[in-house]
Amino acid sequence: MKKSQNDTFEFAVPFPIGWIDTQPHMVENFLEKLTPEEQAREILRFPGRKKIDLVILSQCSKEVMALLPEEEVYQMVKDAGESESLAILSIATEEQLQYIFDLEWWRGDKFCPSEALKWLDLLDQCGEPQWLKWLVTEEFEQKVMVMQSLMKVYKNDEMTDSYEGVENLEHYTLDGVYDIYFKVEETGALKKFLMLLRSTEEEIYFSLMEAIIWYPVTQTIERAYHWRTNRTAARGIPEFEEAMQIYSPLNPSVLTELPPDPDDLRYFEGQAAPLYPMVDGFAPSFLKQSLLLLDRTRRMDALGWEMVLIANKVMVADKKEPSQPEARNECLRKAMAYINIGLEVGAEGDPKKGARLLEKTWVQSLFQVGHERLLTLKATAQKLISERGAFLEFLIPPADKERLAALVERFPLASELGKGTGPSWSFREFQSLEEIVGMEDFLERQKFHVRFATHVLSLLPSDMDRLVAECSFPEDSESMNIVILTATALARFVMFKEISCEPLNEVAAKSFIEMFFLPNIHAGDIKQPQPHIEGTFVEAALKCPMAWTEDDQRYCRELIAYSMGHLCDQLGGLNPKGTIEWKYIRAICIKWGRKS
Repeated sequence: MKKSQNDTFEFAVPFPIGWIDTQPHMVENFLEKLTPEEQAREILRFPGRKKIDLVILSQCSKEVMALLPEEEVYQMVKDAGESESLAILSIATEEQLQYIFDLEWWRGDKFCPSEALKWLDLLDQCGEPQWLKWLVTEEFEQKVMVMQSLMKVYKNDEMTDSYEGVENLEHYTLDGVYDIYFKVEETGALKKFLMLLRSTEEEIYFSLMEAIIWYPVTQTIERAYHWRTNRTAARGIPEFEEAMQIYSPLNPSVLTELPPDPDDLRYFEGQAAPLYPMVDGFAPSFLKQSLLLLDRTRRMDALGWEMVLIANKVMVADKKEPSQPEARNECLRKAMAYINIGLEVGAEGDPKKGARLLEKTWVQSLFQVGHERLLTLKATAQKLISERGAFLEFLIPPADKERLAALVERFPLASELGKGTGPSWSFREFQSLEEIVGMEDFLERQKFHVRFATHVLSLLPSDMDRLVAECSFPEDSESMNIVILTATALARFVMFKEISCEPLNEVAAKSFIEMFFLPNIHAGDIKQPQPHIEGTFVEAALKCPMAWTEDDQRYCRELIAYSMGHLCDQLGGLNPKGTIEWKYIRAICIKWGRKS
């Protein structure tokens, strides 16, 4: 295994990935020297669409395809798109196709006829062999359920000649005995299906027609869902109650249990282990580093199975649809992120310890450790909001309120600063322990802001509505924040040697601008603040009666430095000798007009 230049985890591959596109004959020659089993293992080491290309280049593609786990095949199809995957769908095994149908045809416990019709059309594009696989191998109730959802069937005899609800439906018959009425507009694939079934499996055709007539629809769907649930459970997709256990507190006794042997997680003899959680870019940084130090191939196989099973549990517990590529990838990213966080906690940030943990620990235990670490962060945020929320309403700017709210979601979300103008945030799963520590610092900073406002700025929550009412700006709690308040206190300190947040009038604000900035030597130069102001104000603030910790002192200096920069940005371009449109300035608490 190796680390690429862009830090994407990848297995060592036997030839440059670019050869698949530029020198396919070289790739064919390499694959030809390997057994189908060896080819399957090598192919799974490649990312994304390259797996499909390699299967196609193999001289024994059908044998290789049969050795790929159903989970890998489905991931390949969802990554590339159904229409781009016909080459591998046309050689997929019955089990691989059924796994796809079990995930694609259902939304929870609801059967989706439109999805079934879409996939039957795709099978039609793959050619007759794939039709026949589905026709002769799937349990009978599934075929009946699908056909009942797409057509009505009647027979002209005493018991089945009611012909109800067929108005405006397209009529079709193959033998003059069974009258078929299609419920859907696109009927080409269905007609081909019926013709193929009657010509190759006549007994199944007649049984199916009779079943469509006589089988109760609701009971048929229930039986089909029962068999579908059994199949998906066997592939590691549990029911909701079992899946929710992944979010339960970690039982310490689990840590003493040996991790699974890959043979215990292998569903079919000779089938390769799925590797896409590690290969396709889902593994966060620390997990990558630890995997790179893991030399045991058999343990790597077991890890692949474990990671897929955990992602399946997340998908079910979070009520996400596996057929939706983005939802599927979101659950996989979340599973890998929580595993990464748990691994970082257990390994104390040492990748070598991380590799040893991966060798000896159930991956679900690492997931649960990561989840509990995030719950601790969430509890801290909830306590802060509960105890100080009324005050924080006036201290935190809107963008940071969004960040705080994201921490008390069902699953805490990390924030990323957007690339647009202004402080806008996007939200995603936490990926690393470093991000959690960063948000803990954010919360500690908010706690400090409350104490700073109380003990240094001499404000109480009950003062804030009055203060806003006296100001022309800020005009409401949304535009008020700790930086505005600190900048106001700094302005009053410069002018009156007092620390107070009472708003300045226009005359006082102009005087402050003159006192705050150094005189410009040349017109047009960027204004610089008086060099002594920041240090003097910091010193005065630190003398206020408060139990100052080292972190408090650091937060204080950073807050005042940020407020200095804020004043320079807002006031540096203003001429105190001229007219100032204060309604466009967002620097300090100020009042003008009638309020002045």
